[in-house]
Amino acid sequence: TGDGTTSVIYVNTGSTLTLNGPGTITGGDAADNTYARGGGIYVAGTFNMNGGTITENTAREGGGVYVGGNGTFTMNGGEILSNHSVYRVVGTSGSSGSGGGVYVASGGKFNLISGTISGNGSSYGGGVFTRSGGTLTMKGGSISGNTAGILGGGVASPGALIMEGGEISGNTSKANGGGILIDSSGTITMSGGKISDNTAQWN
Repeated sequence: TGDGTTSVIYVNTGSTLTLNGPGTITGGDAADNTYARGGGIYVAGTFNMNGGTITENTAREGGGVYVGGNGTFTMNGGEILSNHSVYRVVGTSGSSGSGGGVYVASGGKFNLISGTISGNGSSYGGGVFTRSGGTLTMKGGSISGNTAGILGGGVASPGALIMEGGEISGNTSKANGGGILIDSSGTITMSGGKISDNTAQWN
């Protein structure tokens, strides 16, 4: 459990953390931190999630998880649930966060094999935000029930999305890309999986 002032766990470059579960990572708040990244976990090395829950964490980028430029995050089970990204400035209510559940930086890799990313919220990429040069590879699992205040309810990706399985469903965006928003620098390669029942609406 975090103290509400920074990331709960930092996985350094060259280090590996494996979470087998059950267990919960919660209470991290990096939104006011200088780097404002990774409320629950900041991954600069390798993180393998085989179970457990990452929930109720907050950061400007990656409310639940931030995958840095040299980082690799492989999710084989568990939940990333009810995390939020927001940029807070003293005296304001906050705005414009990215990657409510997961943020993948340029050069970072996020492999979703199984597990659930749900109920997360952000301005951009309610479930997952992938920066240009970052890669989300989805072979299973689900990204569902996430909300974006602006773009990409399930996934917002200026980077690369490779979808070979799994499901992106029931996500909501208030502007474009209820399920997925791929911008001009992004790519999507889909050879399997399901995208269904997502909603986008203009303010």
